[in-house]
Amino acid sequence: MHNQLFTASPEKKALNPGKTGEWFMFAIESKETRALIGDCAFNINETDPRQAELGVTLAKTSQKKGFAQETIQLLIKYIFKNSAVERVNMITYMENAACIELIKKLGLKKTNIELGYAGSQSDKELYGIKKSESMFSILKVAWQAKPNKKTDGNA
Repeated sequence: MHNQLFTASPEKKALNPGKTGEWFMFAIESKETRALIGDCAFNINETDPRQAELGVTLAKTSQKKGFAQETIQLLIKYIFKNSAVERVNMITYMENAACIELIKKLGLKKTNIELGYAGSQSDKELYGIKKSESMFSILKVAWQAKPNKKTDGNA
């Protein structure tokens, strides 16, 4: 695989990634050059800890090389394995066709339904999504049922 996302050092384990209501960010580095090529982060929803949101940002020079796919796979695997989360959400700009294609390829589906917590707020009310943004989600059971979820790393 291309990048190193999670390491198992005692120092990093003590940082407690996945604390409800707090974003936790990981650096993404190239295994070949050890250069920082981007970051990824996730947040377990404080109102509904069965849901998490994740995001990935890559340097322009590192895009379209498989890094985002590998990172998203590892992060989803990590979230489902290490928390009680049952649904992972990603938000992207509607104009970002490459990202939308990738997250659909990974099995996330466009979400246009009420999430049903804290007064039955809609996605737009809850996340403040602009009209130019879309949310995509995958349930834990759907992720676990996917064939060929090959990832290496220590997620």
